[in-house]
Amino acid sequence: MSESFRHQILNHLGHNGYQPVRSRELERQMRILEDQTPDFRVTLDALATEDLIDISNEDIVRLTRFKDETIGRIRINARGKGDGYLIPDVQAAKAISLSRKATRVAQFLATAFASP
Repeated sequence: MSESFRHQILNHLGHNGYQPVRSRELERQMRILEDQTPDFRVTLDALATEDLIDISNEDIVRLTRFKDETIGRIRINARGKGDGYLIPDVQAAKAISLSRKATRVAQFLATAFASP
């Protein structure tokens, strides 16, 4: 398994605008050369084995989604004190109130993993 492909795949699938596609289309999007295809496929299979990505029966590739996972934006007051809120990206879902501890963890994660 190629560490380079591993990072490239996870970054590509984690991009905000990514729409799940078949693995061949993923290869095309990522501009994988024909001689790199076997290593790319091995890396995809390894990531699926580690449950970092899902590859459906129809060969659709996406990041693994957990049943209790909610994706959205976190709102925290200007001073960073008190409770925060998770505003889900799904329009039908309601905002989730976060405890002070969860808000501090969210702030830490936002700063630790922020793009440079």
